[in-house]
Amino acid sequence: MPTTKMVLLFCWTLLLPTISFPTVSNALQQPTRIVAKPRFLIAKDSPIQLECCPLIGGPSWLPLHVQVAIVLPVEERQEESKYKFDFVPQQATEPATLLRLLTLKAVPGELRCFAPRDDMATLPLDHSPAQLLVQQAQEFQNNQADPNLHLLRNNCWTFAWRLLRYLKQDYR
Repeated sequence: MPTTKMVLLFCWTLLLPTISFPTVSNALQQPTRIVAKPRFLIAKDSPIQLECCPLIGGPSWLPLHVQVAIVLPVEERQEESKYKFDFVPQQATEPATLLRLLTLKAVPGELRCFAPRDDMATLPLDHSPAQLLVQQAQEFQNNQADPNLHLLRNNCWTFAWRLLRYLKQDYR
C-alpha cells in the first residue's frame, strides 16, 4: 500500500507535464487554477479532469487543493458545465482547525459536490457517459467511511485519488 507522500509526489510528477500555468498578470488578478488530465489515470476521451486551486483562506497564487471535475457535454450551451467533487475541513478558516491540521491531528471533514449553474443543473439526465460518472461519483461520496480530514492520511488528494480509481473501474 503506497504511503500518502508517495501518492502525492507521484501525482505531482505526472501532472506537471500535462498542465499549463497562467500568465503572471492573470495569477495576480485572480486565483490560480490549474486544470489537468493525467493520462496515466484518465482516458483521453474521458470527461474527468483534476483541478488544482487555492486552499480555502489560503494565498490565491498557491493551488494546493484538488477537485475532481466531470465535464458535461456542451450541446447547445455556450459554455462548458462541470460537476466538481472535493473534500475540505468543515471549518476551514478557523484558527483551531488550522492548528489541529498543522499538528497532524484530524478534523471533521466535509465532502462537497458543486453542480453547474441552476439553469444547467435542472436538465434531465440523458445517461451520457459524463452524467453516469456524476451519479457514480455521488454514490462514492455517500459511501465514504472516514469523515475526518487528516493532512497525511485522508485529505483532498487522497480523496481525489480514490474517486478517480473508483470512476476508472467503470469508465471504458
